Amino acid sequence: MNMNVETVHLEDTDYFTKPPAWTVQDAWIKWDNSKWNYGNIPTLVAAYSKSTNGEIYEGKIIPDERRECGEPGGILLTSKYPSILYRKCGEKLNDLSGIIYYTSDEKRTDTGFPYIRIPSALRRQLFVPVMTASRILAKKLAKKEPKLELFIEVNNDNYNIPIIKTEIPGKTDSKILVIAHLCHPKPGSNDNASGSATLLWLAEQFNEKMRENWQPNHNIQIVWTPEYLGTFYALETGFINPENTIFALNLDMVGGDPRLNGGSLNLIESSPSSPSIEEAIVSYFLENEARDNKSFGGSSKLPYIPLSTRVLFEFGSDHDVLASYSIPAVMINQWPDRYYHTNEDSPDKISPQILQIVGQSALKSLDYISGLTSEEGDSLSKIIWKYLFHSLEDTMKRKESLVRNGIESLIQRYNLIKTEELHDPNLRKLVEEQLDRIITLLNSFTNIFTYHERNECFKEESYETSLKYIPNKFAEDLDYEYLEKYYDPLIKTLLLEFYRLLGMGWNTRNIERYLRGYYGISDNDILCTIKHFIEELYKKNLLKKLDGG
Repeated sequence: MNMNVETVHLEDTDYFTKPPAWTVQDAWIKWDNSKWNYGNIPTLVAAYSKSTNGEIYEGKIIPDERRECGEPGGILLTSKYPSILYRKCGEKLNDLSGIIYYTSDEKRTDTGFPYIRIPSALRRQLFVPVMTASRILAKKLAKKEPKLELFIEVNNDNYNIPIIKTEIPGKTDSKILVIAHLCHPKPGSNDNASGSATLLWLAEQFNEKMRENWQPNHNIQIVWTPEYLGTFYALETGFINPENTIFALNLDMVGGDPRLNGGSLNLIESSPSSPSIEEAIVSYFLENEARDNKSFGGSSKLPYIPLSTRVLFEFGSDHDVLASYSIPAVMINQWPDRYYHTNEDSPDKISPQILQIVGQSALKSLDYISGLTSEEGDSLSKIIWKYLFHSLEDTMKRKESLVRNGIESLIQRYNLIKTEELHDPNLRKLVEEQLDRIITLLNSFTNIFTYHERNECFKEESYETSLKYIPNKFAEDLDYEYLEKYYDPLIKTLLLEFYRLLGMGWNTRNIERYLRGYYGISDNDILCTIKHFIEELYKKNLLKKLDGG
Protein backbone atom coordinates (compact mmCIF):
# COMPACT_ATOMS: atom_id res chain seq x y z
CA MET A 1 0.00 0.00 0.00
CA ASN A 2 1.31 3.45 -0.92
CA MET A 3 0.35 6.58 1.00
CA ASN A 4 -1.33 9.45 -0.81
CA VAL A 5 0.62 12.71 -1.02
CA GLU A 6 -1.02 16.17 -1.06
CA THR A 7 0.70 19.45 -1.90
CA VAL A 8 -0.34 23.09 -1.57
CA HIS A 9 1.49 26.37 -2.13
CA LEU A 10 1.24 29.50 0.00
CA GLU A 11 -1.22 32.13 -1.19
CA ASP A 12 -2.48 35.38 0.33
CA THR A 13 -5.51 35.13 2.66
CA ASP A 14 -7.42 37.60 4.83
CA TYR A 15 -4.93 37.04 7.65
CA PHE A 16 -1.83 35.99 5.78
CA THR A 17 0.53 37.48 3.22
CA LYS A 18 2.91 35.08 1.56
CA PRO A 19 6.61 36.00 1.61
CA PRO A 20 7.87 37.84 -1.48
CA ALA A 21 9.88 35.91 -4.06
CA TRP A 22 13.60 36.52 -3.73
CA THR A 23 16.42 34.47 -5.27
CA VAL A 24 20.11 35.37 -5.59
CA GLN A 25 21.44 34.86 -9.11
CA ASP A 26 24.98 36.04 -8.43
CA ALA A 27 26.88 37.96 -5.76
CA TRP A 28 30.45 38.62 -4.69
CA ILE A 29 32.76 40.73 -2.53
CA LYS A 30 36.17 41.69 -3.92
CA TRP A 31 39.19 43.06 -2.09
CA ASP A 32 42.61 43.32 -3.84
CA ASN A 33 43.26 39.84 -5.19
CA SER A 34 40.69 38.12 -2.95
CA LYS A 35 37.11 37.39 -3.95
CA TRP A 36 34.23 35.75 -2.05
CA ASN A 37 31.49 34.31 -4.30
CA TYR A 38 27.86 33.43 -3.58
CA GLY A 39 28.33 30.18 -5.52
CA ASN A 40 30.83 28.96 -2.91
CA ILE A 41 29.29 30.78 0.07
CA PRO A 42 25.47 30.55 -0.11
CA THR A 43 25.08 32.68 3.05
CA LEU A 44 27.13 35.57 1.62
CA VAL A 45 24.00 37.68 1.00
CA ALA A 46 21.44 38.64 3.65
CA ALA A 47 18.01 37.30 2.67
CA TYR A 48 15.83 39.99 1.03
CA SER A 49 18.85 42.25 0.54
CA LYS A 50 18.61 44.87 -2.19
CA SER A 51 20.26 44.20 -5.55
CA THR A 52 22.95 46.50 -6.94
CA ASN A 53 20.92 46.45 -10.20
CA GLY A 54 23.80 45.39 -12.42
CA GLU A 55 26.23 47.94 -10.99
CA ILE A 56 29.36 47.27 -8.93
CA TYR A 57 29.19 49.20 -5.66
CA GLU A 58 32.44 50.42 -4.13
CA GLY A 59 33.27 51.81 -0.71
CA LYS A 60 35.82 51.93 2.08
CA ILE A 61 35.24 49.67 5.07
CA ILE A 62 34.01 51.60 8.15
CA PRO A 63 34.03 49.45 11.34
CA ASP A 64 31.08 50.32 13.61
CA GLU A 65 33.53 50.58 16.53
CA ARG A 66 34.81 53.73 14.85
CA ARG A 67 31.55 55.13 13.52
CA GLU A 68 28.39 53.27 14.56
CA CYS A 69 26.39 54.35 11.49
CA GLY A 70 29.31 54.39 9.03
CA GLU A 71 30.10 57.20 6.60
CA PRO A 72 28.35 58.27 3.38
CA GLY A 73 29.65 56.16 0.49
CA GLY A 74 31.39 53.73 2.86
CA ILE A 75 30.63 50.08 3.63
CA LEU A 76 29.69 49.60 7.29
CA LEU A 77 31.20 46.57 9.03
CA THR A 78 28.95 45.63 11.96
CA SER A 79 27.82 42.82 14.26
CA LYS A 80 24.49 44.53 14.97
CA TYR A 81 21.39 42.87 13.51
CA PRO A 82 19.78 45.01 10.76
CA SER A 83 16.69 45.85 12.84
CA ILE A 84 18.77 47.06 15.77
CA LEU A 85 21.14 48.93 13.47
CA TYR A 86 18.26 50.68 11.68
CA ARG A 87 16.70 51.66 14.99
CA LYS A 88 19.94 53.40 15.95
CA CYS A 89 20.85 54.93 12.59
CA GLY A 90 17.63 55.16 10.57
CA GLU A 91 17.86 56.78 7.13
CA LYS A 92 21.62 57.41 7.53
CA LEU A 93 22.16 53.79 6.46
CA ASN A 94 20.83 54.57 2.99
CA ASP A 95 23.79 56.90 2.40
CA LEU A 96 26.12 53.88 2.56
CA SER A 97 27.35 51.77 -0.34
CA GLY A 98 26.56 48.66 1.67
CA ILE A 99 26.58 46.83 5.00
CA ILE A 100 28.63 43.78 5.93
CA TYR A 101 27.41 41.83 8.95
CA TYR A 102 29.36 39.32 11.06
CA THR A 103 28.46 37.54 14.28
CA SER A 104 30.27 38.41 17.50
CA ASP A 105 29.14 35.18 19.17
CA GLU A 106 32.36 33.44 20.26
CA LYS A 107 30.50 30.10 20.50
CA ARG A 108 29.90 30.13 16.75
CA THR A 109 32.39 29.13 14.09
CA ASP A 110 35.10 31.69 13.26
CA THR A 111 35.24 30.76 9.59
CA GLY A 112 31.54 30.47 8.72
CA PHE A 113 29.57 33.22 6.98
CA PRO A 114 26.39 33.74 9.05
CA TYR A 115 22.86 33.71 7.65
CA ILE A 116 20.71 36.77 8.35
CA ARG A 117 17.57 38.17 6.76
CA ILE A 118 16.13 41.63 6.42
CA PRO A 119 12.89 41.77 8.49
CA SER A 120 9.70 42.58 6.58
CA ALA A 121 9.35 46.06 8.03
CA LEU A 122 12.84 47.00 6.80
CA ARG A 123 12.48 45.68 3.26
CA ARG A 124 10.72 48.88 2.25
CA GLN A 125 13.24 51.14 4.02
CA LEU A 126 16.74 49.69 3.66
CA PHE A 127 17.97 50.44 0.14
CA VAL A 128 21.58 49.30 0.38
CA PRO A 129 22.93 45.77 -0.15
CA VAL A 130 23.59 43.75 2.99
CA MET A 131 26.20 40.98 2.90
CA THR A 132 28.02 38.88 5.51
CA ALA A 133 31.56 37.97 6.53
CA SER A 134 33.21 35.37 8.72
CA ARG A 135 34.60 36.61 12.02
CA ILE A 136 38.17 36.00 10.76
CA LEU A 137 37.54 38.07 7.61
CA ALA A 138 35.80 40.79 9.66
CA LYS A 139 38.87 41.16 11.89
CA LYS A 140 41.11 41.59 8.84
CA LEU A 141 38.78 44.15 7.27
CA ALA A 142 38.46 46.12 10.52
CA LYS A 143 42.23 46.23 10.92
CA LYS A 144 43.08 47.35 7.37
CA GLU A 145 39.89 49.28 6.48
CA PRO A 146 40.36 48.55 2.75
CA LYS A 147 38.22 49.57 -0.20
CA LEU A 148 35.80 46.81 -1.30
CA GLU A 149 33.65 46.11 -4.33
CA LEU A 150 30.18 44.53 -3.95
CA PHE A 151 27.82 42.99 -6.47
CA ILE A 152 24.38 41.40 -5.97
CA GLU A 153 21.97 40.26 -8.67
CA VAL A 154 18.54 39.19 -7.40
CA ASN A 155 15.64 37.49 -9.20
CA ASN A 156 12.12 38.31 -8.00
CA ASP A 157 10.30 35.73 -10.13
CA ASN A 158 7.39 34.20 -8.28
CA TYR A 159 8.21 30.91 -6.57
CA ASN A 160 6.60 29.15 -3.63
CA ILE A 161 8.04 26.37 -1.49
CA PRO A 162 5.31 23.73 -1.24
CA ILE A 163 3.69 22.27 1.87
CA ILE A 164 3.67 18.49 1.48
CA LYS A 165 1.42 16.14 3.47
CA THR A 166 0.90 12.41 3.63
CA GLU A 167 -1.29 10.53 6.07
CA ILE A 168 -1.62 7.07 7.60
CA PRO A 169 -5.35 6.50 8.06
CA GLY A 170 -6.52 5.61 11.56
CA LYS A 171 -9.69 4.21 13.12
CA THR A 172 -10.93 7.58 14.43
CA ASP A 173 -11.05 11.16 13.15
CA SER A 174 -8.35 12.37 15.56
CA LYS A 175 -4.86 13.02 14.23
CA ILE A 176 -1.26 12.85 15.46
CA LEU A 177 1.05 15.23 13.59
CA VAL A 178 4.78 14.95 12.94
CA ILE A 179 6.28 17.95 11.18
CA ALA A 180 9.62 19.29 9.91
CA HIS A 181 10.46 22.43 7.97
CA LEU A 182 11.88 22.31 4.45
CA CYS A 183 13.32 25.79 4.10
CA HIS A 184 16.51 27.49 5.32
CA PRO A 185 19.82 28.69 3.95
CA LYS A 186 22.02 26.34 1.94
CA PRO A 187 23.59 23.96 2.74
CA GLY A 188 21.35 23.58 5.85
CA SER A 189 22.29 19.99 6.63
CA ASN A 190 21.39 19.94 10.30
CA ASP A 191 18.96 22.87 9.95
CA ASN A 192 16.86 21.28 8.66
CA ALA A 193 17.68 18.61 6.10
CA SER A 194 18.13 16.34 9.14
CA GLY A 195 14.50 16.78 10.25
CA SER A 196 13.11 16.58 6.70
CA ALA A 197 15.09 13.40 5.95
CA THR A 198 13.98 11.79 9.23
CA LEU A 199 10.39 12.58 8.29
CA LEU A 200 10.85 10.80 4.95
CA TRP A 201 12.28 7.77 6.76
CA LEU A 202 9.29 7.75 9.13
CA ALA A 203 6.91 7.80 6.16
CA GLU A 204 8.70 4.79 4.68
CA GLN A 205 8.54 2.91 7.99
CA PHE A 206 4.83 3.54 8.44
CA ASN A 207 4.20 2.55 4.83
CA GLU A 208 5.88 -0.79 5.51
CA LYS A 209 3.71 -1.32 8.60
CA MET A 210 0.58 -0.59 6.55
CA ARG A 211 1.55 -3.37 4.14
CA GLU A 212 1.27 -5.72 7.11
CA ASN A 213 -2.34 -4.56 7.67
CA TRP A 214 -1.38 -2.37 10.63
CA GLN A 215 -3.74 0.51 11.42
CA PRO A 216 -3.39 3.02 14.27
CA ASN A 217 -6.30 4.30 16.34
CA HIS A 218 -5.38 7.89 15.47
CA ASN A 219 -4.45 9.11 11.97
CA ILE A 220 -0.77 9.98 11.63
CA GLN A 221 -0.13 13.09 9.53
CA ILE A 222 3.39 13.68 8.18
CA VAL A 223 3.98 17.26 6.99
CA TRP A 224 6.93 19.05 5.39
CA THR A 225 6.48 22.82 5.48
CA PRO A 226 8.24 26.18 5.10
CA GLU A 227 9.11 27.07 8.69
CA TYR A 228 6.63 29.12 10.68
CA LEU A 229 4.73 30.79 7.81
CA GLY A 230 3.99 27.50 6.08
CA THR A 231 2.64 25.93 9.27
CA PHE A 232 0.52 29.00 9.95
CA TYR A 233 -0.88 28.87 6.40
CA ALA A 234 -1.60 25.13 6.65
CA LEU A 235 -3.53 25.61 9.91
CA GLU A 236 -5.33 28.74 8.72
CA THR A 237 -6.55 27.10 5.49
CA GLY A 238 -7.39 23.70 7.04
CA PHE A 239 -4.62 21.80 5.25
CA ILE A 240 -3.80 20.82 8.83
CA ASN A 241 -7.01 20.67 10.88
CA PRO A 242 -6.32 22.08 14.36
CA GLU A 243 -9.69 20.90 15.70
CA ASN A 244 -8.91 17.18 15.54
CA THR A 245 -5.10 17.29 15.89
CA ILE A 246 -4.47 16.02 19.41
CA PHE A 247 -0.66 16.01 19.54
CA ALA A 248 2.31 17.11 17.41
CA LEU A 249 6.00 16.28 17.26
CA ASN A 250 8.33 18.79 15.59
CA LEU A 251 11.74 17.63 14.29
CA ASP A 252 14.15 20.54 13.88
CA MET A 253 17.94 20.03 13.80
CA VAL A 254 18.17 16.38 14.79
CA GLY A 255 21.33 15.01 13.14
CA GLY A 256 24.42 17.04 14.01
CA ASP A 257 27.57 15.27 15.20
CA PRO A 258 28.00 16.46 18.83
CA ARG A 259 31.79 15.99 18.58
CA LEU A 260 31.81 18.73 15.94
CA ASN A 261 28.89 21.05 16.68
CA GLY A 262 29.11 20.80 20.48
CA GLY A 263 25.38 20.28 20.94
CA SER A 264 23.17 18.02 22.99
CA LEU A 265 19.87 16.41 22.06
CA ASN A 266 16.93 18.13 23.72
CA LEU A 267 13.21 17.55 24.09
CA ILE A 268 11.53 20.96 24.25
CA GLU A 269 8.38 20.69 26.34
CA SER A 270 5.00 21.74 25.06
CA SER A 271 3.75 25.28 25.61
CA PRO A 272 2.29 26.30 29.00
CA SER A 273 -0.80 27.38 27.04
CA SER A 274 -1.13 23.90 25.45
CA PRO A 275 0.61 21.42 27.79
CA SER A 276 1.06 17.77 26.91
CA ILE A 277 1.15 14.46 28.71
CA GLU A 278 2.34 12.73 25.53
CA GLU A 279 5.72 14.43 25.92
CA ALA A 280 6.40 11.93 28.73
CA ILE A 281 6.06 9.13 26.16
CA VAL A 282 8.40 10.87 23.70
CA SER A 283 10.87 11.47 26.52
CA TYR A 284 10.75 7.80 27.48
CA PHE A 285 11.60 6.52 24.00
CA LEU A 286 14.20 9.22 23.35
CA GLU A 287 16.07 8.34 26.51
CA ASN A 288 15.81 4.61 25.79
CA GLU A 289 17.28 5.00 22.30
CA ALA A 290 20.09 7.31 23.46
CA ARG A 291 21.19 5.24 26.47
CA ASP A 292 23.16 2.29 25.16
CA ASN A 293 26.36 2.56 27.25
CA LYS A 294 26.91 0.91 30.62
CA SER A 295 28.31 2.75 33.62
CA PHE A 296 31.74 1.83 35.04
CA GLY A 297 30.23 -0.76 37.38
CA GLY A 298 27.73 -1.94 34.78
CA SER A 299 24.69 -1.16 36.93
CA SER A 300 23.34 1.86 35.03
CA LYS A 301 22.82 2.91 31.44
CA LEU A 302 24.58 6.05 30.23
CA PRO A 303 23.63 8.26 27.31
CA TYR A 304 25.36 7.48 24.03
CA ILE A 305 25.30 11.19 23.27
CA PRO A 306 24.90 14.41 25.25
CA LEU A 307 21.21 14.27 26.17
CA SER A 308 19.09 16.87 27.92
CA THR A 309 15.44 15.88 27.91
CA ARG A 310 12.59 17.98 29.26
CA VAL A 311 13.65 21.56 28.52
CA LEU A 312 11.00 24.17 29.37
CA PHE A 313 9.08 25.48 26.36
CA GLU A 314 11.03 27.93 24.20
CA PHE A 315 10.16 29.82 21.01
CA GLY A 316 11.95 29.22 17.73
CA SER A 317 10.25 26.71 15.45
CA ASP A 318 6.95 25.32 14.18
CA HIS A 319 5.80 24.16 17.62
CA ASP A 320 5.22 27.89 18.33
CA VAL A 321 2.52 28.09 15.68
CA LEU A 322 0.92 24.79 16.69
CA ALA A 323 0.65 26.06 20.27
CA SER A 324 -1.19 29.15 19.02
CA TYR A 325 -3.87 26.79 17.72
CA SER A 326 -4.07 24.93 21.08
CA ILE A 327 -2.27 21.85 19.76
CA PRO A 328 -0.01 20.21 22.38
CA ALA A 329 3.36 20.05 20.61
CA VAL A 330 6.92 19.09 21.58
CA MET A 331 10.15 19.47 19.64
CA ILE A 332 13.19 17.23 19.40
CA ASN A 333 16.11 19.55 18.73
CA GLN A 334 19.88 19.59 18.95
CA TRP A 335 21.44 22.66 20.52
CA PRO A 336 23.81 24.42 20.51
CA ASP A 337 25.27 24.06 17.05
CA ARG A 338 28.32 26.15 16.27
CA TYR A 339 27.61 25.87 12.51
CA TYR A 340 23.95 26.93 12.82
CA HIS A 341 22.83 29.37 10.11
CA THR A 342 26.20 29.45 8.38
CA ASN A 343 27.60 28.05 5.14
CA GLU A 344 29.43 25.42 7.23
CA ASP A 345 26.23 23.54 8.17
CA SER A 346 27.29 20.88 5.68
CA PRO A 347 26.74 17.08 5.33
CA ASP A 348 30.12 16.23 6.85
CA LYS A 349 28.80 17.57 10.20
CA ILE A 350 25.95 15.02 10.28
CA SER A 351 26.01 11.85 12.42
CA PRO A 352 24.12 8.78 11.09
CA GLN A 353 23.96 7.50 14.68
CA ILE A 354 22.15 10.62 15.91
CA LEU A 355 19.70 10.42 13.00
CA GLN A 356 19.02 6.80 13.89
CA ILE A 357 18.41 7.61 17.58
CA VAL A 358 15.95 10.38 16.71
CA GLY A 359 14.25 8.39 13.97
CA GLN A 360 13.73 5.31 16.12
CA SER A 361 12.52 7.29 19.13
CA ALA A 362 10.08 9.26 16.94
CA LEU A 363 8.81 6.08 15.27
CA LYS A 364 8.23 4.29 18.57
CA SER A 365 6.66 7.34 20.19
CA LEU A 366 4.22 7.97 17.34
CA ASP A 367 3.39 4.29 17.08
CA TYR A 368 2.65 4.14 20.81
CA ILE A 369 0.66 7.39 21.04
CA SER A 370 -1.34 6.62 17.90
CA GLY A 371 -2.32 3.26 19.41
CA LEU A 372 -3.73 4.70 22.65
CA THR A 373 -7.48 5.04 23.02
CA SER A 374 -9.50 7.50 25.07
CA GLU A 375 -12.95 9.01 25.24
CA GLU A 376 -13.98 10.70 21.99
CA GLY A 377 -10.47 10.15 20.61
CA ASP A 378 -9.07 12.99 22.71
CA SER A 379 -5.61 12.95 24.21
CA LEU A 380 -5.04 13.33 27.92
CA SER A 381 -3.73 16.84 27.33
CA LYS A 382 -6.84 17.93 25.47
CA ILE A 383 -9.18 16.47 28.10
CA ILE A 384 -7.43 18.20 30.99
CA TRP A 385 -6.79 21.53 29.33
CA LYS A 386 -10.23 21.76 27.74
CA TYR A 387 -11.57 21.62 31.27
CA LEU A 388 -8.90 23.89 32.74
CA PHE A 389 -8.94 26.81 30.35
CA HIS A 390 -12.71 26.97 30.04
CA SER A 391 -13.45 26.81 33.76
CA LEU A 392 -10.41 27.95 35.71
CA GLU A 393 -11.22 31.66 35.72
CA ASP A 394 -14.75 31.00 37.01
CA THR A 395 -13.80 28.47 39.67
CA MET A 396 -10.98 30.72 40.94
CA LYS A 397 -13.60 33.31 41.80
CA ARG A 398 -15.21 30.77 44.11
CA LYS A 399 -12.86 28.40 45.94
CA GLU A 400 -9.36 27.17 45.24
CA SER A 401 -10.29 23.60 46.12
CA LEU A 402 -12.78 23.41 43.23
CA VAL A 403 -9.97 23.69 40.70
CA ARG A 404 -7.68 21.28 42.51
CA ASN A 405 -10.34 18.65 43.18
CA GLY A 406 -11.83 18.96 39.70
CA ILE A 407 -8.50 18.38 37.96
CA GLU A 408 -7.46 15.53 40.25
CA SER A 409 -10.76 13.70 39.75
CA LEU A 410 -10.41 14.16 35.99
CA ILE A 411 -6.92 12.67 36.08
CA GLN A 412 -8.13 9.73 38.16
CA ARG A 413 -10.91 9.06 35.64
CA TYR A 414 -8.40 9.16 32.82
CA ASN A 415 -6.00 6.87 34.64
CA LEU A 416 -8.72 4.21 34.80
CA ILE A 417 -8.90 4.33 31.00
CA LYS A 418 -5.14 4.10 30.62
CA THR A 419 -4.22 1.56 33.28
CA GLU A 420 -4.28 -1.44 30.95
CA GLU A 421 -2.43 0.34 28.17
CA LEU A 422 0.64 1.67 29.97
CA HIS A 423 2.23 -1.76 30.45
CA ASP A 424 5.84 -0.65 30.87
CA PRO A 425 6.42 0.41 34.51
CA ASN A 426 9.10 2.96 33.54
CA LEU A 427 6.79 4.55 30.99
CA ARG A 428 3.94 4.61 33.50
CA LYS A 429 6.25 6.29 36.00
CA LEU A 430 7.17 9.02 33.51
CA VAL A 431 3.51 9.67 32.69
CA GLU A 432 2.61 9.81 36.39
CA GLU A 433 5.48 12.22 37.04
CA GLN A 434 4.15 14.47 34.28
CA LEU A 435 0.68 14.33 35.84
CA ASP A 436 2.19 15.23 39.21
CA ARG A 437 3.97 18.22 37.66
CA ILE A 438 0.70 19.49 36.23
CA ILE A 439 -1.12 19.00 39.54
CA THR A 440 1.67 20.82 41.38
CA LEU A 441 1.54 23.68 38.91
CA LEU A 442 -2.23 23.92 39.20
CA ASN A 443 -2.11 23.80 42.97
CA SER A 444 0.44 26.59 43.05
CA PHE A 445 -1.67 28.59 40.63
CA THR A 446 -4.83 28.21 42.68
CA ASN A 447 -2.96 29.71 45.63
CA ILE A 448 -2.56 32.96 43.73
CA PHE A 449 -3.99 34.94 46.59
CA THR A 450 -0.69 34.50 48.45
CA TYR A 451 1.07 36.83 45.99
CA HIS A 452 1.75 40.32 47.25
CA GLU A 453 0.33 43.16 45.20
CA ARG A 454 3.67 44.95 45.11
CA ASN A 455 5.33 42.00 43.35
CA GLU A 456 2.98 42.09 40.35
CA CYS A 457 3.22 44.11 37.16
CA PHE A 458 -0.31 43.70 35.78
CA LYS A 459 -3.81 44.67 36.83
CA GLU A 460 -6.85 42.52 36.07
CA GLU A 461 -7.29 43.66 32.47
CA SER A 462 -8.75 41.71 29.58
CA TYR A 463 -8.09 42.24 25.87
CA GLU A 464 -9.75 41.11 22.70
CA THR A 465 -7.27 39.64 20.24
CA SER A 466 -6.94 36.94 17.63
CA LEU A 467 -4.63 33.96 17.36
CA LYS A 468 -4.87 34.29 13.58
CA TYR A 469 -1.83 36.56 13.80
CA ILE A 470 1.51 34.94 14.46
CA PRO A 471 2.73 36.47 17.74
CA ASN A 472 6.29 36.35 16.47
CA LYS A 473 5.39 38.93 13.80
CA PHE A 474 4.59 41.52 16.45
CA ALA A 475 8.09 41.36 17.87
CA GLU A 476 9.83 41.45 14.49
CA ASP A 477 7.75 43.07 11.75
CA LEU A 478 5.18 45.37 13.30
CA ASP A 479 7.36 46.45 16.20
CA TYR A 480 10.84 45.82 14.90
CA GLU A 481 12.06 49.04 16.53
CA TYR A 482 11.59 47.28 19.88
CA LEU A 483 13.55 44.22 18.85
CA GLU A 484 16.64 45.14 20.85
CA LYS A 485 14.59 45.54 24.02
CA TYR A 486 12.70 42.26 23.53
CA TYR A 487 15.49 40.18 22.03
CA ASP A 488 16.13 38.22 25.23
CA PRO A 489 14.96 34.64 24.46
CA LEU A 490 13.03 34.25 27.72
CA ILE A 491 11.21 37.55 27.18
CA LYS A 492 10.26 36.55 23.65
CA THR A 493 9.00 33.15 24.87
CA LEU A 494 6.94 34.82 27.58
CA LEU A 495 5.54 37.29 25.03
CA LEU A 496 4.33 34.40 22.88
CA GLU A 497 2.66 32.72 25.84
CA PHE A 498 1.17 35.94 27.13
CA TYR A 499 -0.42 36.63 23.75
CA ARG A 500 -1.82 33.10 23.43
CA LEU A 501 -3.39 33.19 26.89
CA LEU A 502 -4.89 36.61 26.14
CA GLY A 503 -6.50 34.99 23.12
CA MET A 504 -7.93 32.28 25.36
CA GLY A 505 -9.72 34.85 27.48
CA TRP A 506 -7.39 35.06 30.47
CA ASN A 507 -6.92 38.41 32.18
CA THR A 508 -3.44 39.86 32.41
CA ARG A 509 -2.95 39.42 36.17
CA ASN A 510 -3.76 35.70 36.09
CA ILE A 511 -1.49 35.18 33.08
CA GLU A 512 1.34 36.83 34.99
CA ARG A 513 0.78 34.57 38.02
CA TYR A 514 0.57 31.45 35.90
CA LEU A 515 3.80 32.19 34.00
CA ARG A 516 5.60 33.11 37.21
CA GLY A 517 4.75 29.65 38.55
CA TYR A 518 5.56 27.76 35.35
CA TYR A 519 8.92 29.38 34.68
CA GLY A 520 9.83 30.13 38.30
CA ILE A 521 10.18 33.87 37.60
CA SER A 522 10.98 36.17 40.47
CA ASP A 523 12.50 39.01 38.42
CA ASN A 524 9.92 41.76 38.08
CA ASP A 525 11.84 43.51 35.29
CA ILE A 526 11.14 40.64 32.90
CA LEU A 527 7.37 40.68 33.30
CA CYS A 528 7.14 44.45 33.54
CA THR A 529 8.97 44.65 30.18
CA ILE A 530 6.22 42.48 28.73
CA LYS A 531 3.65 44.84 30.24
CA HIS A 532 5.18 47.70 28.24
CA PHE A 533 4.99 45.60 25.06
CA ILE A 534 1.30 44.77 25.68
CA GLU A 535 0.66 48.49 26.18
CA GLU A 536 2.37 49.22 22.84
CA LEU A 537 0.11 46.72 21.07
CA TYR A 538 -2.90 48.43 22.66
CA LYS A 539 -1.73 51.86 21.51
CA LYS A 540 -1.32 50.54 17.97
CA ASN A 541 -4.88 49.12 18.08
CA LEU A 542 -3.54 45.57 17.82
CA LEU A 543 -5.25 44.73 21.11
CA LYS A 544 -8.60 46.01 22.29
CA LYS A 545 -9.51 46.32 25.97
CA LEU A 546 -12.75 44.58 26.89
CA ASP A 547 -15.45 46.29 28.90
CA GLY A 548 -14.77 45.99 32.60
CA GLY A 549 -11.06 45.46 31.95
